[in-house]
Amino acid sequence: MTRREMTAQEFDEYFDAGGDISELMDVESIHHPALDDATRKVCLTMPEWMIDELDARARHYAVSRQSIINLWLAERLAREVRANPLGSDYGNRREGLAKGV
Repeated sequence: MTRREMTAQEFDEYFDAGGDISELMDVESIHHPALDDATRKVCLTMPEWMIDELDARARHYAVSRQSIINLWLAERLAREVRANPLGSDYGNRREGLAKGV
């Protein structure tokens, strides 16, 4: 298929039919802000019931346990930064965090 504008429904149908969507993407414009962040490992100790509940939620949303933990912590930190900034630069590094985006 040649590169052209298409509706979301046409895109979905093309993908569902096994079409190669890579030819429709402008890979030069792809940017994910989370990839700019350095990461560090953290070990958490928590009750078994919490881990079971996290796993159940992760299965429900079809993501990993780590993804659920990261998402929920990011949401909570965003609320905390908006409510009580504490002078950290986290809101500045994560564009839009303090705005709740």
